[in-house]
Amino acid sequence: MDTSETFIKMCEKAEEIQESHDYIKGDYMVGDFELAIKLIDNPCVVFVTNPMTHTKATIWLPRQDQLQEMVGEEYAINLLYQFHQYYNTKYREIPGNWSVEQLWLAFVMKEKYNKIWVDGNWVKQKVEAVK
Repeated sequence: MDTSETFIKMCEKAEEIQESHDYIKGDYMVGDFELAIKLIDNPCVVFVTNPMTHTKATIWLPRQDQLQEMVGEEYAINLLYQFHQYYNTKYREIPGNWSVEQLWLAFVMKEKYNKIWVDGNWVKQKVEAVK
């Protein structure tokens, strides 16, 4: 599970994902421990950091399986094919040191919200007119 500052920042800035998530047992989070306990009954994993370093009290860090579920593809092989196509067409834009979770989060944000990670923020990708 990626707990790097980069992934935490990517998750924190993915407001659509943060707002739509209902906390469940086993979620990975960073933030205020006391608030996390109130959000989840018997949490399995909570990473406690200095809340002053982030703008939100708690930040959910989706696991790879949770990110894959967000795309909603019925068949795993189709999902993997779509992810492969995305990665192969965007490989020049993706830093080579990204974790699997970072790659899947970028894929989810592109597929569901048409956003890409640029200079520390999720930015709506411009749609180019077809000539």
